Amino acid sequence: MFPPASQPANRGFDYHLKQRAFALRDHAATAVEVSGSDADDAEQDIMIQIWDEDGHHLYHSHPGGPSLPKAVPGWHTVTVRRHGTWRVFTLVDEARVIQVEHPVHVRQAMAIRLAVHTLLPWLVAVPLLGGLLWWHMGRSLQPLTTVAQAVHTRTPSTLDPLPVAGLPEEVLWLVTALNPLLQRLATALAAQRAFIADAAHALRTPLAAVYLQS
Repeated sequence: MFPPASQPANRGFDYHLKQRAFALRDHAATAVEVSGSDADDAEQDIMIQIWDEDGHHLYHSHPGGPSLPKAVPGWHTVTVRRHGTWRVFTLVDEARVIQVEHPVHVRQAMAIRLAVHTLLPWLVAVPLLGGLLWWHMGRSLQPLTTVAQAVHTRTPSTLDPLPVAGLPEEVLWLVTALNPLLQRLATALAAQRAFIADAAHALRTPLAAVYLQS
């Protein structure tokens, strides 16, 4: 009868109907007078019917409206031709039968409004929170991006240490580990260049002698 998503709202509506019936029972002496005094009931299209112990119809909150049949005590879902489906709670005491009825289409409309009012703040907040998270993550990763760009610009001829000023602690340990490596690479490349220069110099003298003899 009711979609699973609307069950929490329907439980709330059922609770309200039940409390309305017990309130009328507790004011049995003036039940007919007080039964139609709740403006909230009128706004929600709640209909109330009261019978006496002999079955005489004492009260109908919506004169001219649908008259649902008197039901046995408890909860019922009743469909009335031309008036749709109703959720009904019937309470029987020693002197009266009090029946409180609520149209299902009104419940569904109220559940939709409740869902909209509940979800609307989240629909606004989620994009804002996502934007703030994106901005914060970008700002947090900016030092790492800066270090990555600095490493990318290093070449065999420019192996200067990476700057460490202003780096957060999470990135500083990485830079302090990379700088000795860059220094070792610079030293190794310098030694390689020196070896090649010495070898070239050593080869030039024999080659020159061979050239002269030829």
